[in-house]
Amino acid sequence: MMKEPKEVLQIFKPFSVLVEQEIMRVLEGCPRLLMYDMMRYFFGFADEKGTPTRVYGGKRFRSGLCMLIADMFGKKNKALQAASAIETFHNFTLIHDDIEDHDEFRRGRRTVWNVWGINHGINTGDAQLIVAFRMLAKAGETRDFLEKKFLEVIEGQFLDFTLTDMAITDEKATETAYIEVIRRKTVALIGAAAQAAGIVAKQPTHVQKLLWTYGTELGYAYQMCDDLVSIWGDPTMTGKTKHNDMYEKKKTLPILFLYNILSSREQKMLGNLYSKTGKLSEKEVARIIKLLDASGAYEYTRAKIENHAKAAKKAAYALPFSEKKRATLSRIVDALLPDIKRTCDHS
Repeated sequence: MMKEPKEVLQIFKPFSVLVEQEIMRVLEGCPRLLMYDMMRYFFGFADEKGTPTRVYGGKRFRSGLCMLIADMFGKKNKALQAASAIETFHNFTLIHDDIEDHDEFRRGRRTVWNVWGINHGINTGDAQLIVAFRMLAKAGETRDFLEKKFLEVIEGQFLDFTLTDMAITDEKATETAYIEVIRRKTVALIGAAAQAAGIVAKQPTHVQKLLWTYGTELGYAYQMCDDLVSIWGDPTMTGKTKHNDMYEKKKTLPILFLYNILSSREQKMLGNLYSKTGKLSEKEVARIIKLLDASGAYEYTRAKIENHAKAAKKAAYALPFSEKKRATLSRIVDALLPDIKRTCDHS
């Protein structure tokens, strides 16, 4: 997503500071191995040499959401372990994601595997997963709930591999399959972050369901917006490699929409491109983007985003909070879902 959405950072800053302090405290208690410096580097706590520094390490969106909602219930401190576990787990998935997607940059910095190699990237990610579960062990009543959601994320990654490996001409390569991937891989953790706040605050079931709905609807919109960013976004804002999802032939929502509305001849062309060995070339990506621009894929995806955003806001305004707190949750939805303009040079 966008590298530094200032409004979101401002809303979450008081909580991200607490989460970062807890993560740093835990890492300080680990052995003096380069592996833990790699973790610090990825979080934005250190440079490539392990020298302490502070650079942008992500929005802390999931952990921030958990802490913010818990704070709205007056239970901020009770949510710290759960939020820290969520943040540490999420960043573990990104370390491995960067390897799996061959991403060389994230948040404007070289990825862990790009600095230290694939073997270290895998191993450091594995270790960070264990660190996350050690935090989760102290997360009280949210532990079992979050453990299930963490596993769903890994299941989603498996389904993502499966969908990516399918030919785009495969009748199983559908929007329904895409939705199932993101439901587990992205949506589950955002919904879990919101509901975990309700769990630590001992809220009744109907309130927890509203929190889950708020988080999951936001999650669907967030991932679909990320699909748009991967095609039409400005890499200087995303901090990621331009069009990497397309080079990797990911079946994002705009691509699946495009395939379904193409002529038989164009479907065959796209099918041939997506079935070739290795990455697509710049020329091939530009050819697909030209088709996307003319297809209405942007507008179709944006309409889906707006529907999910509306559902998230509806859930927010049904929560037992003051109008000001509800408005804050609504503002988060808007701030996380920028309407990306197709003004980038795709050549």
